[in-house]
Amino acid sequence: MKDVFGYKGKKCVITGAASGMGKATTEMLVELGAEVYALDFKEVTTPGIKQYINVNLAERESIDEAFRELPEKFDSFFGVAGVSGLREGFEFTFIVNFVANKYITEKYLSNRVNNGGSISYVASVAAINWKNHLHEYKEIVNAKTWDEMLQLVKATGEMSGHLGYITSKRALVYHTKTIVPSFATNNIRVNSVSPGLVANTGLTSEFYEYSGGKEKSENKVHGAVNYSGEPQDVASALIFLNSDMARYISGVDLCVDYGGYAMISVGLKEDVHNSSLIKS
Repeated sequence: MKDVFGYKGKKCVITGAASGMGKATTEMLVELGAEVYALDFKEVTTPGIKQYINVNLAERESIDEAFRELPEKFDSFFGVAGVSGLREGFEFTFIVNFVANKYITEKYLSNRVNNGGSISYVASVAAINWKNHLHEYKEIVNAKTWDEMLQLVKATGEMSGHLGYITSKRALVYHTKTIVPSFATNNIRVNSVSPGLVANTGLTSEFYEYSGGKEKSENKVHGAVNYSGEPQDVASALIFLNSDMARYISGVDLCVDYGGYAMISVGLKEDVHNSSLIKS
């Protein structure tokens, strides 16, 4: 069969590869013949990967060390790692979910992804109202350095980690769209995936706990069907967006939620993620 996805022999870098959506994506990449460099704070044991590299995305020095171990050039980057903010503070959550991704993108991906390559990040359906909250995070997105971003994050004051999750994912979607033209000059595509509720990930139990249990959580966030997605569902979307099959797709935030966002957009469902940093 023709290699329609085009991963065979390609060098792929993925964060959050030890569990959940990251692990599922890593497994698919290996099966498709990619040379996979798996980054995570926890050890990645997926058979067939080229290399596991330990990284703490909350620390700039750890990111720099990890990228020193990677090939000078690679073809595809998957930014999957993230935290829920339900057991972490606002600052830590925002750093891991957004600041690290922006830093990696601008310092490393801008000059190390091969011409014709691809980049995808995992955002969230919690970010669907990103346009309405742009004033809350635009200054952070436009910051030039890690230290400047951290200073602005700290200036938000005492906010919950859960709000940090929502705001960081909104920032990630916005940032992904803003960098499309600069990467297009080297024929590199940039997209994001926004999953709805996904079962069997490292964060699922935390979301259940926050919402008062599995049943209450699912009642709030299910799409058009009454069941949760699986890590493989999100992995499939990531694999597609970074593949040759999507060679004319860039700047897209793909909702993987079985119509949940669509239902919100036409008033068939309440948006439970419309939280704001600024309280009236």
